Amino acid sequence: MAAGAGLGGTIAIVSPLPLDFYGLGFVTLFAFLGAVVTAGLTYELARSGRTVNPSTHILAGVAMSSIAGAATSLLMMLNQDKISVIFGWLYGDFTTSSWAKLEVLAPCAAIAGIVLVVLARQLDHLLLSEDEVRSLGLPVEHLKLAIILTASFATAVCVSVSGTIGFVGLIVPHACRLIAGAGHRTLLPFSMLAGASFLIAIDLASRTVLPGQEVPAGILTAALGGPFFLFLLRRQRRLVTG
Repeated sequence: MAAGAGLGGTIAIVSPLPLDFYGLGFVTLFAFLGAVVTAGLTYELARSGRTVNPSTHILAGVAMSSIAGAATSLLMMLNQDKISVIFGWLYGDFTTSSWAKLEVLAPCAAIAGIVLVVLARQLDHLLLSEDEVRSLGLPVEHLKLAIILTASFATAVCVSVSGTIGFVGLIVPHACRLIAGAGHRTLLPFSMLAGASFLIAIDLASRTVLPGQEVPAGILTAALGGPFFLFLLRRQRRLVTG
């Protein structure tokens, strides 16, 4: 979905469209549409009848990300004069953020967050196998669809403003799970607050790490996210091997 947002924002940057659109800007609008369309296509590609296999969903997401990334690279190659602007957008920053954008997008993100918190108990049930969840009388596929749509909507809203700042969804929730446990009633609000605090720290670092120059936030999160991902893999292997 982040790749779709990146493609949508890139299309807006290279197009002759005006910069302003109801206070948001066409980059924000196109990034949101790109994220939503990518999420929808990924779900449809992974769906078999009324069910969606998690592994197939992941593979479909990888395929869609590759396609969107290739299209973005082509647009960058064809628009060399705007490549620095596109590069800055793809790695994410907060320089284009404003109170006007926050007024429009914050309620959308808040609604999605409230829905996910309300579904916290059902998310706990999904930690079990799908057969066990069905034995509890829960509609597994409807529940997964509701969670995927809500999370995708929230992510699309955020990415449409900041650009594609990667690894935040990997670093923060896993770190919070190590601290607060796997119960979603605590984990979800904790992750939201920790994620916001983490990005504030990243934004501060991006403005100070190189004197006189701002480093895109996505570069810093990638520098932290790569080693953290390797740490998670090594920790998981230790748990499996005992």
